[in-house]
This record gives sequence, C-alpha cells and structure tokens, in this order.
Amino acid sequence: MIKTQYTLSQDIVPNRFTVKKGVPVRFEVDVKESGQGCMSTIMIPGLYNNPEYLQGGAKVVMAFTPEEAGDFDITCAMGVPRGIITVTN
Repeated sequence: MIKTQYTLSQDIVPNRFTVKKGVPVRFEVDVKESGQGCMSTIMIPGLYNNPEYLQGGAKVVMAFTPEEAGDFDITCAMGVPRGIITVTN
C-alpha cells in the first residue's frame, strides 16, 4: 500500500512512489480539502485510468496491478502532472 495526502496548497504529498511489477497496489489519497477545477480529479494513466474526485474529508482508493515497468504520471483528468509512480521489475 502507498499513501499520500491532498491539500489545495500543496497538492499531493508525498508525490513520488516506487512499486513492483506484478504486485497488487493499493494507492490511498487522504483528501483534506476538495480539489478545484480540473485539479479536482486524480488518476494514473496506464495504471488506473478512471478519474476519481478529490472530495474533502474522503479517502480515494485506487487498486491496480502494474503489468510493465516504467514511470507513470499521477495526473488530473486533463493530464496535468502532479506526481509519479515508478514501476520496477
């Protein structure tokens, strides 16, 4: 499991993670404040392609199993980068 926290002023902290290929991942975002505009959503293209809303006081949980090694951006639904997940062999 990897965890991060979201606030309007700092976005997600921490925002860099390393996971292993083929190992199931549970990515939890503790949302302290609701997101605004396009930054009100979070997704990980190539790992978790469904945008999830950042609703203050809620937890966003994204579960996925990386199938290939590489760097995957954590983004909003419009693709603005906010962090990175590195998948290793």
